[in-house]
This record gives sequence, structure tokens and C-alpha cells, in this order.
Amino acid sequence: MNGVQFDEPIFCNDKNEKRPFCHLSQKVYNELAGVANNIKIVFATYFEHAIKAVNEVAKTKIYGIALDFIHGKRNFEVLETIKNSHLTLFAGVIDGGNIWKKQHRRESKTCS
Repeated sequence: MNGVQFDEPIFCNDKNEKRPFCHLSQKVYNELAGVANNIKIVFATYFEHAIKAVNEVAKTKIYGIALDFIHGKRNFEVLETIKNSHLTLFAGVIDGGNIWKKQHRRESKTCS
């Protein structure tokens, strides 16, 4: 895949409810998506939920969105929005801390 991932932790958690810049993500990401048709853009957040940002980004022309479902439990609330959009979902379901010592049964249940 010819792509670029933009890590956007600033769009995570309830603090975004009071930040006026969240609505600018739609304009910015549409402009980025229009630069080159052969580059797939992925909007990525982690450590918290990004509900407001997902609702904005789902209206853009980008390829995908990456969300943390371990620390951002509320991200499950926007799965329907993503399903009804053109976005490809990249789901973070394994906690990267001590990855080699993990028992992955719990994480595999999250995927089902």
C-alpha cells in the first residue's frame, strides 16, 4: 500500500468536546486526500476515544482510520459510523506493553 499514516493523539478523549479545531479536520484531510490519488491516507489515534474526530473524518475522502480499542473503549460507539462510511478500519486490539508476555485470548474475543 502506498500510504501515509497521520498520528493524531490530539483528537482523543473528552477534551475535544471543547476544542473548536476538531471540525477543521474535515477540510484539512480532504485537501490532503486531493493531493495525489495514488496515496492512501490513514488517520490514527490512540490511548483514548476519538468519537468527535471520527464523526468528522468519516466525511472526508481519506482511505482509513486507526483506533485504539484497548484504552479507547468508547471507540466502540462509532463502529456504526465507520461501517456506514467508505473508511477502512485499522483496529488496535492488543496492548503493546509487554507484548511478548501477553495471553491473547482476551484480545481475540474483542475481534469477534
